[in-house]
Amino acid sequence: MKRKVVFVIYCVGLVIALLYRGRLTKAFALMTDQNLKGTVIVLDAGHGGNDPGAIVSGQDEDEINLDLVLKLADYLERAGAEVRLTRSDDVDLSDEGVSNIKRSDMAHRAEILNAEDVTLFISIHCNTSGDQRCQGSQVYYRINDKISQKLADTIQLQLKEATGSKYIPASGDFYLLNETDNLGVLVEVGFLTNSYDLTQLKTEDYREELAFSIYKGISQFLEKLF
Repeated sequence: MKRKVVFVIYCVGLVIALLYRGRLTKAFALMTDQNLKGTVIVLDAGHGGNDPGAIVSGQDEDEINLDLVLKLADYLERAGAEVRLTRSDDVDLSDEGVSNIKRSDMAHRAEILNAEDVTLFISIHCNTSGDQRCQGSQVYYRINDKISQKLADTIQLQLKEATGSKYIPASGDFYLLNETDNLGVLVEVGFLTNSYDLTQLKTEDYREELAFSIYKGISQFLEKLF
């Protein structure tokens, strides 16, 4: 009887190990490779607080953005980076009592992203489209900024492997890219208006995979840059 119990415990442990093998392998690799030491990376989880972002089938965009940022922060910190977040909870950054909450929120985010010691920043969002066939991730870079474009290329390549996205990076007219000087990109991780993307983005394992893909893109870019 005792042997049977031990065998059952062994089998359960083996199943758990197989299920989490990928995640454990990633964690081990990061703990042994501190290649991001000395970098300061700011992560911006789009929307939050008074601004939930897009809402599709009861899913708020800001919740996905924040979870992805927290997962990505963990990978970056394990690799030795100093990580700063524009938000770590369901809040916005607007000043109390302002008439234009969105403008105040975005101005404060831009100020954090543009601090002098920041190596680069990543702003995480989910996309929407009137065409429900639009599917996959896409990275946007600052107009006429070759280094920003290179960062976008490297991250998008990793996301393509994880998501099968057919999009290529594009220059984007976004407030956070226009109102900052530091190196940075905006990542649209998928379309909430696409049934496949929405289903995937709701799963923790998929968000974990996206976060790791973005981490790999950042890491590869910085290795080539320095």
